[in-house]
Order: sequence, then C-alpha cells, then structure tokens
Amino acid sequence: MNLFTQFICVGCIFSACATPPPHAKEAERVAKNFGLHMQETKHLSSLGSGGFYTNKKVDAFYIDFEIAKEFTESDAKILLKEIVDSFVSYVNQNEFVKPYLATYPISANEVSVSIAFVDKKRAPIQEFSQIHLFEGRIYYSKFESNKKTYSPFLEELYVN
Repeated sequence: MNLFTQFICVGCIFSACATPPPHAKEAERVAKNFGLHMQETKHLSSLGSGGFYTNKKVDAFYIDFEIAKEFTESDAKILLKEIVDSFVSYVNQNEFVKPYLATYPISANEVSVSIAFVDKKRAPIQEFSQIHLFEGRIYYSKFESNKKTYSPFLEELYVN
C-alpha cells in the first residue's frame, strides 16, 4: 500500500469516527423523535430525517415517510399539511434546538417532507406514488419503474 493510499485510509477512518457538531445532532434528534411520533399517531414509517446546515446553524429540516396505503391527491395533500403543520409546531416548541436555528420561528419554507405511498410489499403504488413539500412547493409524483425514480406530474405552491 503506497503512502497516498494509507493517508486516504486514515482520513476516512477519522472522518467516520468524528461526532457530528451540536447543531447537526440536535436537528437529527428532533426530526427523528417527530418521525417516531408520526409512526405512533399516523402509522407512517420514517425513512430518514435530519437537517440542512450552514454556518453552524440549522437552515431547514427534512423527513421522509412511507405508508402502505393508496391516497388520492386531495387526501395526500391533507395528510401532508397535517404533518407539516405538526412538524413546524414541534420544532418551534423545542427549546433545545431553538439556539441552533438560523430562522426562528421556522415555517413550512424551512421544512422538506415527503410521503411515499406503497403496497404491502413496499413497492411504490404506480398511479400516484409520492407527495413532497420542498422549498414551499408541493410535488405530486408517480414512480417510473423503468427508470426507478419518481417523476412529478403536478406541482403547486404550498399555502399555509
């Protein structure tokens, strides 16, 4: 193993063992706890959560869910709004994350939430597979199995 390869290996080991900074840890904790709450109350499975960061502050949060159920676009929008409103309230009431927020109070513009609709085998429902709020816009998507990706077919402004 040459010296360059050894240097890269040591760097990877140290970066893998590094603990995340306090603002990142707190954002991850808050988002994860909210995901667990949604699992208990709405039967949503949290797939991932955390935050977006700059300058040692939390700029925004994200959380991705899935649910084994078909939804109409209008029912999905109602569910998304309930989750977003609850998440915003949950974050704003949390005194531990407050010092790390770039913007307080946060609004729906600082939250990214996606909900994937799957069948009992966890395969995406073909016609309407996902609703996603990102940067103040709602995206309605279907899963394209040949590309293995979600493709938006409708987009609208999120109105609180």
